[in-house]
Amino acid sequence: AKESWRLRPIQDVLPSGHLHVVDGTKGGRSRNVSLEFTWQYDLLIEVAELAAETNPKYGTLIPRTYTQDQWRRHFYSVLEKHGVTKNGCGVTAHGLRHQYFHQMYERTAGQAAAIKGGGKVIDRARHEEAMRKIVAAAGHSRQTKANAYLSTYSVQAAGSRPVVTPEMAAQAVADAGGVKAKAAQALGITRQALYRLLARLPVIKETEE
Repeated sequence: AKESWRLRPIQDVLPSGHLHVVDGTKGGRSRNVSLEFTWQYDLLIEVAELAAETNPKYGTLIPRTYTQDQWRRHFYSVLEKHGVTKNGCGVTAHGLRHQYFHQMYERTAGQAAAIKGGGKVIDRARHEEAMRKIVAAAGHSRQTKANAYLSTYSVQAAGSRPVVTPEMAAQAVADAGGVKAKAAQALGITRQALYRLLARLPVIKETEE
């Protein structure tokens, strides 16, 4: 959110059709964010007029009568008042950042992000281009950082699998007639995972009669 407060819309909108973001960024890394829609320009015109009125000296979106800490408290107070919270309408300022990147990915890659149920990558080239755009827009240095917003198919698939207990593993082996490969397949796990589960079963000691 700090980036948006310290934005200088009059200076930071570039002729190239990008928004230059530098103040308030993590690590001070500047970046250029593509402006793709008319509504983005319309909104920036409005906030530029607002900044010129409320903070003519610096041109940021923090009014001259506020310090940054005061504005931060005011910002979140207004959001809470209108229910823009996780416990309210289920939306947060940071969550909107994630939503923006999800939409950017879908427009570029031609499919929903993995975290949105997009499944396996259909077009690798478009996927890579979407990842590059998101990394650039988010201000990260490595492409893998985009997974923090998008997740991956393997992570989502793993999260949807049922949890297998040692007792379930033992029952599957019994049902498979002792064939562990068949039991592992039935459970949707690897044989190595099956062996680890079986090793966790308590050892039953025989008692003398």
